[in-house]
Amino acid sequence: MKITISALKSSRFKALLGVIPGVILWAGCFTGLEAPRSGEETGLVRVLVGGNQRTLLPDLPELTSLYYTLALRADGQKDVSASIPQGEASADVELTSGTWTVAAKGFVSQEDAEDETKALVQGGASVTVTAGNSVSLPIPLSVSKTQKGTGTLHYATRNIQDLNLDAANLSIIPLSDGATAALSIQLLEAGKGSGDISLNAGYYRLSISLSKYSQDSNASIRAGKTEVVHIYDALTTQWEDGLDTYPFYTLPTFENTTDLLTAIDGATATEANPYHVALRGSYTEAELNTLFTEIQQKSTYSTLDLSDCEIETITNTLTNPQYVVSLILPRTLKTLGASNHTTSTSVFKGWTTLKSAAFPPGSALETLGKYAFYQCTALMSADLSGCTALKSTTYTFYDCTALQEVKLPESLETLGDYTFRGCSALDSVNMPVSLKAIGNFAFQNCQILPSVKLPVSLKSIGNSAFQGCQAFTSVTLPASLKTIGNNAFGNSTQTNACTNLDVDFSQCRSLTSIGSSAFKYCAITSVDLSGCIRLVSIAGSDAFGNCTNLTSVTLPEFLDSIAASTFKNCSSLTRCVVYAVDPPTLATDALLNTSPDLQIHVPAASVAAYQGAANWSSLVDKIIPIGE
Repeated sequence: MKITISALKSSRFKALLGVIPGVILWAGCFTGLEAPRSGEETGLVRVLVGGNQRTLLPDLPELTSLYYTLALRADGQKDVSASIPQGEASADVELTSGTWTVAAKGFVSQEDAEDETKALVQGGASVTVTAGNSVSLPIPLSVSKTQKGTGTLHYATRNIQDLNLDAANLSIIPLSDGATAALSIQLLEAGKGSGDISLNAGYYRLSISLSKYSQDSNASIRAGKTEVVHIYDALTTQWEDGLDTYPFYTLPTFENTTDLLTAIDGATATEANPYHVALRGSYTEAELNTLFTEIQQKSTYSTLDLSDCEIETITNTLTNPQYVVSLILPRTLKTLGASNHTTSTSVFKGWTTLKSAAFPPGSALETLGKYAFYQCTALMSADLSGCTALKSTTYTFYDCTALQEVKLPESLETLGDYTFRGCSALDSVNMPVSLKAIGNFAFQNCQILPSVKLPVSLKSIGNSAFQGCQAFTSVTLPASLKTIGNNAFGNSTQTNACTNLDVDFSQCRSLTSIGSSAFKYCAITSVDLSGCIRLVSIAGSDAFGNCTNLTSVTLPEFLDSIAASTFKNCSSLTRCVVYAVDPPTLATDALLNTSPDLQIHVPAASVAAYQGAANWSSLVDKIIPIGE
């Protein structure tokens, strides 16, 4: 594969694969590098512009065809600037003593130089000038990452019609803001093997996919490559591939799945550039297991597409094929793992080379058994978004320590126990709008997962559900939420609590219970439970213990008890408003070690009752009417 880039406005091009040759540039009066005469306070600098550039941009215009600007600066000295006419390449500069920085920019034309964002190449370096001496200054150049204007992609696939392919596709995928929308080119169509495409300046991924089918059409093999290219204003980026580096083109035509496996045996596909093997037709679980065993023996990295295989149930642990790095599961599959969630069936347990797993759009999956992908420690992405009949998960990705991104179906109602426990690399997961329950330990120790938006349908958060999610900074509890489990966000010890988390309680009108240590050690600044008319008891001890940033608490009208250590060690708590007319039962240490400036605001008619109630009486000098 070869990528080149050239100037539309220049008629001279130079092929480069890593290094821009050194070029001398300056519009000066010197014709050679000569030492200054004795006694002068100046030295001579010969500026040489060149250096390394990224191999993704191997070709630039002939550098002498560009128009250059040069800016020189030194502390205590007047800035020096100059321009270099196109075609000139000398730069002998006389400068006073000192340390100078030199910045060079190259443009297609002098007119373009009026807009610095149109610079094609640029670079800089510094040099120390001493009186009476001369020195050379090389300046490495790199392509300016201009994201304005329009350029051209010229693509070419040589000899593609001679390769006996069944399908060939080139995808052009935008990677930056403002880039042209994704394009797809069927390379086998007449006249489509090469061409020029106008694209907005930006970054693009080029992906080529080439396929062969078996004669019975029940299997196919696909290989491909991807490359990132840059498109620049007024430049043509040339992408070409002779297709001679794809080893499977030397393989024999295969008639069926067995022939396919024989054909790929010993091939040179790599983990980073695997074959794509697609199978079709009816399979039993035993036949799939045999297939995985055979793939394991071939030692050939592949992605395995089973989306068109006809099978409804897989309940047992499958052989780890080791060389399958990506798996697309059958569209007809209804049950993966045991349908009884009390039974542990780890279908893909320990597939330590599997990097991605997906269910195709329109998946029939209804049951996803416990531990389905347990300890798939290489798994980085999983896509369940096509499983529109799936209602619940449990233990699904337990201890998938490399898992980064998961797409859940919008049909999901229960994100069950331990679904993502120990997924320490997880940083992206959607919360379906249909979600009603988050189970125990569901996200425990997802250490880098950013704050999630809890859906308005959510009713319960289980014990330790988000415990150890240390990247959480904020969360809003929805109006539908009824129960918050023990250690849901906090922990009995600071080590595994969401210590950076602030929580918005203002909408949680349906809340009925808060578990022990639910928010202990969190960074909560304010707790307003005044709208929680169904909350009659804070029964969990340490619910807000050690929240040292907490300054204000508002408790609801019908609250009748506050458990032990509820606000213990909330050292910044200065304001507590209690709307209950009858003093709630208060545990001895519920407000222990709060701020010495704490004031407790209660209904005016109830001040005396609070001052005389058990454990409130020790706070008698802090109890005042609401409104004061």
